[in-house]
Amino acid sequence: MNYLKILSILLVSFLMITNVQAQEIDYTKKYEFLKGLKKACEGDIDPNQQIQLDGNSIPIYNLEGERLSGMELMESFMSGDYSPELYIDDKKDIKAVLLRKATEEEKRQMKEMNAQ
Repeated sequence: MNYLKILSILLVSFLMITNVQAQEIDYTKKYEFLKGLKKACEGDIDPNQQIQLDGNSIPIYNLEGERLSGMELMESFMSGDYSPELYIDDKKDIKAVLLRKATEEEKRQMKEMNAQ
């Protein structure tokens, strides 16, 4: 249950900080698994939509292009050092998640949310 809470907090964090400069890097040109997708922006995804960030339902990758799952995925989320970027297709279905380094502002917000 705590794992789901952390994942939800990370997702909310991502949606709140869509205009952070670090998110302006176009990873779709760098990674084959993101070809044909676009980074989700606020309004692309229904805020009430349940999103399973388990690594199985939607593939989750690190900045080295490696697919994450299991303990490695959980450790990445729980560290607070990474922020998820959601990538969608033309139908606005989430097809991949890329974990990038969280900005200092995102880290601060995640700490505040975890303290609640």
